[in-house]
Amino acid sequence: MAGTEVEVEEESTAGASLDEVMRNQRVIVGHPAESGAGPIGQDDDGEEGEAPERDDPGHADPPEPRQDEPAGFRFKSQAEAENGYKSLLARTTRAEQENKRLKEEREAAERAAEESARREVDEARDEDEATGYYLEAVRAVNALPEDAPDHEEQAARIWAKAHRKIAAARNAAPAPPERREPPEPEPERDEPAPRQQADPKEVRSYIENRARTRGKIADEDMPVFYGFAATAPAADEGGKPLSIDAQTDWAIEKTNSYLAAKTRPVRRSFGPMGRGGMGLPASGADEPDDGKPFTLNDAIKAARRRL
Repeated sequence: MAGTEVEVEEESTAGASLDEVMRNQRVIVGHPAESGAGPIGQDDDGEEGEAPERDDPGHADPPEPRQDEPAGFRFKSQAEAENGYKSLLARTTRAEQENKRLKEEREAAERAAEESARREVDEARDEDEATGYYLEAVRAVNALPEDAPDHEEQAARIWAKAHRKIAAARNAAPAPPERREPPEPEPERDEPAPRQQADPKEVRSYIENRARTRGKIADEDMPVFYGFAATAPAADEGGKPLSIDAQTDWAIEKTNSYLAAKTRPVRRSFGPMGRGGMGLPASGADEPDDGKPFTLNDAIKAARRRL
């Protein structure tokens, strides 16, 4: 029975790739020798045909690298990294040395220029000084009497003196540069603290307490004290402001002086209490009716009525 080549189409159940393979598959019926078919993979004329393309997952092409993937390290090993660091360090050191050399050359050139300028100034100054000395010598020589017997000797002395002055001026040490003291820094001005409004009651209590303790002023004499306190000067003779304590002391002194002057005639008019010898007041309105002695308080009151 001769072999017959039959193409079989089967319904694919494994996807498009399997369907394509099954569509191109040849099925041999009978013995291959009878049909004259060559071995699998060859055409009828005995030549090898192209193998059918197969979608083999095991032989897939490698995926292309993604563009956003980071590049690899520059150095592939630690040794290469160390060598790169040493090379960079060497280049940096050479650059620093070159910069140092250029800086030294620039500074040397600046010093040479400054020295040359200073030398020119010194030479010009020496020339001006020498010209002045020579001019002085020429005038002195011209002033010599021509018929003097020692005319030449005097002229020589004048020139020798001029040369000596010039040599002394050249050998003299240069004057030190003018030293300018740095300006004194202005003292820091602290902003004055805001003044707190004093309580009038506290001020009055403070003044009265000072008048009582320091001036020994009694409560009944406080009106007199406040009369002087109202006229206390705010500044001294030099214009310096007086503190509240100084003004209070001034009022205390004036009050005590006034009270002492006021009680002095009373003390002269009245003798010791309870011992008689009292002088009568100038007005008969204050005369005692019963001849009893006045107390000190009565005397002060009487003196106040007379004032």
